[in-house]
Amino acid sequence: MRARVVCIGEAIIDLIVRGRVLDVRVGGAPVNLAVGLTRLGVDACFAGCVGNDWYGRLIESSMRTLGVASFLEKVCGVPTRTAIVSHDARRERRFEFVPSGPAAENAISPALLRRVFKESPQALAFGTIPFSQGRGIQGFERLLRTAGRRGMLRFFDPNVRLSLFDGIVHLRRTFESLVGHADVVRLNADELRLLTRRRTLVSGANSILKRGAILLLVTDGAKGSWAIDRDGVLHCPAFKVHTRDTTGCGDAFSAASLALLAGQSRPNRETLARILTEGNAAGALAALKVGGTDSMPSRSTLRRFLNARLRGGGAPSQSIAGA
Repeated sequence: MRARVVCIGEAIIDLIVRGRVLDVRVGGAPVNLAVGLTRLGVDACFAGCVGNDWYGRLIESSMRTLGVASFLEKVCGVPTRTAIVSHDARRERRFEFVPSGPAAENAISPALLRRVFKESPQALAFGTIPFSQGRGIQGFERLLRTAGRRGMLRFFDPNVRLSLFDGIVHLRRTFESLVGHADVVRLNADELRLLTRRRTLVSGANSILKRGAILLLVTDGAKGSWAIDRDGVLHCPAFKVHTRDTTGCGDAFSAASLALLAGQSRPNRETLARILTEGNAAGALAALKVGGTDSMPSRSTLRRFLNARLRGGGAPSQSIAGA
């Protein structure tokens, strides 16, 4: 197995509330990302831990069904985490995690990380959730430093789930430990404000760029997305669709972005415009379906959508004042 991108982190079970029915789906942002990249034609794999339980076995079999390569390590004594996903009156998602404390994804081992490095990937994608219980972050920081020295792109999507952390201070401390080892950071506008404590897009972006990142990608639903680097800010309006479920939209955006970024040292403005356009399109397509993995679009679906929406014109992007 040779992976161009390795997605490291949590594999969980989403229990999506639909009336009186719980819809059982395999989830977790890194899993969604690995599925999304695979459907876009990128050699990708998932690396993480699951419990030695029924949910862990379901994830293992589902990864095979989804056609995604994986390094799954089964751990005893802690369960595979589940997330009960419901929606409020405004269709905003709410998550209830079981257990709320330690779970299998917090047990990522040095041995598993060494297996990742044997793949010699072009990019590593990671988040904060595996370190929500304060375990393993120093070893993972060493991995990221080594990845940087080897020229691997380090793609950081914090995927904020505050209830899994011991308060906002712990979450911010974890974010600050990891963001300094990232080349590209992808988050939504609410996460940017929460994690940086800055009120504006540009000031929040600058606080992240000063830590060493070369690029920040920010999504904000119907308002579109932004790419911010030291050369300025680029904005792309969102594609309007009839939203069915927002689960996985950010992961679809990340997959489309990372498919274009992997192997590049520093994208130019044309590539950034394409990243935002294809990322927005992938997010819009994900909103049309329920669940995370099931909503990740294929390359052909993404192409058809873009051809239909952009017929007769280029990417709907515009430059803004420099950051």
